[in-house]
This record gives sequence, C-alpha cells and structure tokens, in this order.
Amino acid sequence: MLGDERLLETVVSAQVLYAALDVAGLEAGISGERNLKWIKLLELLYEAGTVGLDSSAATSGNGNGKGEEDAHVGGQTPEGKPSCLKVQLEIDWILQEL
Repeated sequence: MLGDERLLETVVSAQVLYAALDVAGLEAGISGERNLKWIKLLELLYEAGTVGLDSSAATSGNGNGKGEEDAHVGGQTPEGKPSCLKVQLEIDWILQEL
C-alpha cells in the first residue's frame, strides 16, 4: 500500500491503516534498531497525512514544485479527512506510549 500513491489517496487506505495501527501499533514498537525504523515509518505516515505525499520526507527532492495540492492519505474528500485524522491521532498515541 505504501508503494502505490493512488491507493494511499483512497478512504479505505486510511481506514485500513487505522485498523492496523489500532490492533498492532503499540506491540510493533520493539527495542533497538527496529524501534527506530518503526518510529521513522510512523513519522512518514504522519507526514503523508499532514503535508501530503509529495511533500513528505519520503519524497524530499522529488516534490512537484508546481503549487499543486499534494495527495494526502485518505484523500481530500469529506470521508477521507476524518479517516486521515484518526490515523494521525493513533500515531500520536503510539509515539507517546513508546
């Protein structure tokens, strides 16, 4: 899902991400180097929801630079925005608990 930008823009992707984070998000935080990778992945997902996919650190240097609206996780539809917010809140909660 992370490799396909069009899929991440759908409402279902935000709902699936939320469900996955809700079920296994905190348990995935393992100690050591794996924990750092997990935190980095959470950071990228959070950025994809707030500043957009093209502006996130995952694609830095590859942004379109055209002033177009960046694609966000869940899309910019009325259904997608609350789903994206749920993902962001779950990521916040996980990072606070780690």
